[in-house]
Amino acid sequence: MLSPLDQLLVHVDTHAAVSLEALDTLSPADLAVAALRPDHSPLLRQRAFHAFLERRRTADSSPPGSLLSVPLDFPLPPSPAELKPSHLVLMQFNSRCTSSELADAAGQRFLELAAAAAAELDEAGRAARLELRGFEVVSRDGLTLLEGGQKRLLEARVAEGDLSVWTDGKKRVSIEGSAITECCYTLEPGNDPAAPDCLVSLRLSRLSLSYAKHDYLGATVEFDLGSPILDDPALAKLRDALSGWSEKYGFEVSVSTFYIRQFAFLRSLAPYEEVEAPDFSFEELAILSFKADKSRLPPLPLDPPLIPERLRHVPAERLALEAMYRSEPRLKLDQTRYVLLTDAFPAVRAYARLLAKVVAAHDALIEAYDRVLETRLYRRAKDKTTRDPIDRLIPLVEKLRNDRVL
Repeated sequence: MLSPLDQLLVHVDTHAAVSLEALDTLSPADLAVAALRPDHSPLLRQRAFHAFLERRRTADSSPPGSLLSVPLDFPLPPSPAELKPSHLVLMQFNSRCTSSELADAAGQRFLELAAAAAAELDEAGRAARLELRGFEVVSRDGLTLLEGGQKRLLEARVAEGDLSVWTDGKKRVSIEGSAITECCYTLEPGNDPAAPDCLVSLRLSRLSLSYAKHDYLGATVEFDLGSPILDDPALAKLRDALSGWSEKYGFEVSVSTFYIRQFAFLRSLAPYEEVEAPDFSFEELAILSFKADKSRLPPLPLDPPLIPERLRHVPAERLALEAMYRSEPRLKLDQTRYVLLTDAFPAVRAYARLLAKVVAAHDALIEAYDRVLETRLYRRAKDKTTRDPIDRLIPLVEKLRNDRVL
């Protein structure tokens, strides 16, 4: 089993273009790999070699688990095949290594491992390239270190042990799974009420940026996924990776939704009122972060068999089904009843029932706003003895209530 550092190293792009002018922008791992690549000129390899040593000498501190923290005087085994990737890369810097043949053999062994890892992830890697609408990297001091928007090609790529962000085909951010301390999915109302926008926020103990000479200790990275498609394999792999890293490294994965935050706000205004938030499981919230792709939904029969009138459907489920299909003209009542009251389209019915909980949550939210306004704020506004900022709160709460999401 490879360590997180070794997993990261074998997935370094060993064919990336490197120039003398850009050495200062490379990470320590990229510098070490550049120094051993036989396709580079002797001058470039020599400059990369010395740049790595200088980076190691001037680093203020080396986070545990980083390449700069690995001792350079490790014992030499009889064969490079016995070395792990980090030692293969660092063999060229080991003072105990006095043979150029041994250093070259170690470098060649590392390149073979990297090529094998690239071949293994080639097919999966294409499926794990997730387009982003935007991203932002913020330091623990609140400074924006890096950001990207819609005008550039943004991708999040998921590998076995790390997550990286690429801009216009160049790696900008590298995140090790072992460095994540907290993960939060945030669902926000989007342009399509049936498909909320999804943000993924990661808190990190350390972070590697392509232009930085050292890792950042403590940072937050936020990915704007827009409205992801339900069966996007890249997003599924991202979720699986974050879930697996959560179990392995012990960080928390949480979900913050529009409705949960709204109900929390109302409870802060009226703590003694019965204001209950909708009960969504984590699995349901994860599903709701996806968008039902209309082009992949099965077509519904125009004249389906009639369902006995004694069988009742839930009105909210019908609204949810119509929102999923967003068709013109609207679905007929017989079509929706056929989906909701039979087993003809089980997957569509299951998603519509889940989406109906959003409709119900919206109705409950409006009712909760009305209750807080009537029983708490309007009454407090009539009490001239209080100094609470009620007059400023009431317009804000009324505006939030009237901003209909569904």
